[in-house]
Amino acid sequence: MARLRRGSNDKKFWEKSMAKKGCAGLGGGDGRRGKSRGDRGSSQAGAGPTVAQGRSAPEVLAPHLKNPAAGSRSEIESLLARERELTTKLRGELAELLFFYLATKLGFILSKPYGDSQRYDFVLDNGRTLYRIQVKCTTHLVENNLYHLNAHRRVNGKAIAYTLDEVDFFAAYVIPDDSWFIIPLRDVLGCTSLMFRAKDDGRPHIYDRYRGAWDLLKEPAGLVIL
Repeated sequence: MARLRRGSNDKKFWEKSMAKKGCAGLGGGDGRRGKSRGDRGSSQAGAGPTVAQGRSAPEVLAPHLKNPAAGSRSEIESLLARERELTTKLRGELAELLFFYLATKLGFILSKPYGDSQRYDFVLDNGRTLYRIQVKCTTHLVENNLYHLNAHRRVNGKAIAYTLDEVDFFAAYVIPDDSWFIIPLRDVLGCTSLMFRAKDDGRPHIYDRYRGAWDLLKEPAGLVIL
């Protein structure tokens, strides 16, 4: 194993040493990086374009847009779909982290199931009752100043509503408004999508009563606000 030298050239020496082993650099320097797991497929048998670490979809797509022969339409569409999927997934993960923080701050105890095979994201303990929580989020503003939220799961491409055997509450986060809606599933049973009025709109809406309704999670049976 190479010994790290002392002095002003430590970083450059270390990057060169790590580059020989196929490892990522420390940032800066000559910009050379080893291949991450997500990049390995691009070197196999002329595989299509992939999103390289640290590069956005437009940067990766640029050569293909200038020279269509460099990549087929299906490859480009696949790349764009992958980019959207990663963005949506990351947004959902950040919403889950925020829910965990806020709920814990309010005194609830949360547990997360191992893996992602369950229909719920968290088990919330209010000291008397356990609730299964499905966290959803949206940035999708549609007509009439309403935010659209997908409140379903997909099976073979078909939208399937959650059931009471799977989830007790939706915790829906409207990101641009920084608004949480705490909704008992039984109040929206059978719905595959929900609409929320923008916070600064002023007009009443059916789900306004669930905005910031964290106290519903303290009720012994998830009682509905009347």
